[in-house]
Amino acid sequence: MSILCKIIRNKDPRTQAEGMATARAVSRGTYGFDQMADDISEATSLTRADVVAAMESLLIFTRTALLAGQTVELRDFGRFRICIKSRQCTLAETQEREFRIDTLVRKYMLRFVPDMRLRRHIAHYAEAVRMKGEN
Repeated sequence: MSILCKIIRNKDPRTQAEGMATARAVSRGTYGFDQMADDISEATSLTRADVVAAMESLLIFTRTALLAGQTVELRDFGRFRICIKSRQCTLAETQEREFRIDTLVRKYMLRFVPDMRLRRHIAHYAEAVRMKGEN
């Protein structure tokens, strides 16, 4: 498995000095729902309709569990959970009768933490390859 990478030139934000660089992964495209359904169907004895129904059910139940405040764990893949960014307020504000916690929420986010086995698999099999045409 090769991971396509490109070199990004950095500036040190403290000194504005140039000359530093880092590698960044570059996507080779998107592996979408339909392609995955086709591939699973070809690799198993399941029909495409069965695979699509199972995948759509997985998505529906994942959304439902997340909105119920649960962490969704997919074996050997990882965990998903909802996180929030919020504004700060004083403790006194939280004690007021008309205080509503939803007024603190600025943004809802989805956090994914990959399973340790998945991380080990990627670390073992992935190989960084520099993009062609890069200096």
